[in-house]
Amino acid sequence: MNVDIKSIQFEDAKKDIKVVWKSCDWGWNDNDSKKMESIFKNRWKNFLAYVEGTPVGYAGLISDHNVYALIVDMMVEPTYQKKGVGKALMERIVSECKSEDIKVIKLISSEQGKRLYKSYDFDICPNESPGMMLKLYEL
Repeated sequence: MNVDIKSIQFEDAKKDIKVVWKSCDWGWNDNDSKKMESIFKNRWKNFLAYVEGTPVGYAGLISDHNVYALIVDMMVEPTYQKKGVGKALMERIVSECKSEDIKVIKLISSEQGKRLYKSYDFDICPNESPGMMLKLYEL
């Protein structure tokens, strides 16, 4: 399956983001469009995954543009899970962070997502620091 990952601006892909969020039951709020828009406009980067032109995955990044990036709201439409979509999103995210000289990528994962993140060398954080972290460079 060919997965196309696009770095997008919210204004250009609002409809496709909404499709993915709703298909993943991720809490899209049709009653508060301004709130939904602010979620995406304030992110450093937004990525959409497409299969044959259909939006099937999303991931956002928040960053200090220097050391840290945080993966937020990574999701894959249920019928496309375990078919390489999550892997394609992760490859693009890690590549983008390396090209921007980001040193640490963090995320919070569900149990089902941990296998994917561990395959990219993310380490589970200590109990006092929930989530997972990938150090791209030593600080």
